[in-house]
Amino acid sequence: MAIESEDSNRLVTSLGNFGLEKRFNDQKKILALILDEVNNMLKIIENGNDVDGPVIRVVRACAKMSEDFDSGNYRECTALAQKCKKILERTVMKGKRRWQSPIRDNFETYERFNELIGNFLEECKKLSELSKFVS
Repeated sequence: MAIESEDSNRLVTSLGNFGLEKRFNDQKKILALILDEVNNMLKIIENGNDVDGPVIRVVRACAKMSEDFDSGNYRECTALAQKCKKILERTVMKGKRRWQSPIRDNFETYERFNELIGNFLEECKKLSELSKFVS
């Protein structure tokens, strides 16, 4: 009886871990898709912006965010996504710089980009929580 109980406990644990790993991998795929879309949008946004402007700071942070995601540093990845969102909301989205033609001409792109960063943050928080349980 003890052997059967021990085996069943191992089986339940293994199945539970498999479910967590699958969920973790599914979450990584979701985030990878969002990052792909973010990186495609960065190509549009990057053109025609000044070297030290807020948009370029966002581009640099997103590049680092992708690196951190690929290396599995989800906490730093989340922090960089929050930084991107803050820069966008305090400068570009607030309208302080809409008079600049690259921003004004692509404002819908910036709105979509801001939305993607928000989605990325939500999904990254889920992944960060799952990573605590997956070895």
